[in-house]
Amino acid sequence: MRIAEYIDREALIKALEAAEVQPVKSGEWVHDRGTQWKCSNCGNFLDFDGLNCGRGSAFFCPNCGADMRETKEGEFL
Repeated sequence: MRIAEYIDREALIKALEAAEVQPVKSGEWVHDRGTQWKCSNCGNFLDFDGLNCGRGSAFFCPNCGADMRETKEGEFL
């Protein structure tokens, strides 16, 4: 590799911006009434009425993005 190529690549890497990341949020579905379940993280309600095959099919809250999957020991992430 020539020095000019190396300098060009180094300049390109330095020009890249860092990714904007957020901490991972976790929660669980809390039964409210009937077929309604509430996100324990943001309070958003979802209606699991059989069309979705139950609350186990919603691994993430569509409102806040909280991870609703259980760990192998039954605790939430």
